[in-house]
Amino acid sequence: QVTNVDPAVLNTPRLVRVTLSGVPMTVLSVTQASPAASGQPVSTGMYQVQFAVTQSFAGWQVPLVVWVGGSPSLAIQVTAR
Repeated sequence: QVTNVDPAVLNTPRLVRVTLSGVPMTVLSVTQASPAASGQPVSTGMYQVQFAVTQSFAGWQVPLVVWVGGSPSLAIQVTAR
């Protein structure tokens, strides 16, 4: 799940990219997981990005980065199978 992104990603999911260990994955969908709290900017809502892992990483810990409109997130370590 991601936060602090332009809510336009719901209508234009092609703005979102996901990489695992630098390898581009196929983004399947972007949905709203929870709306912004009352009185807060819309960008503070939470969004879920579903993607297909297109290659095996054999259960290794690899960095996951979500890109929105060309801007990367900080990498987080995930176990990818």
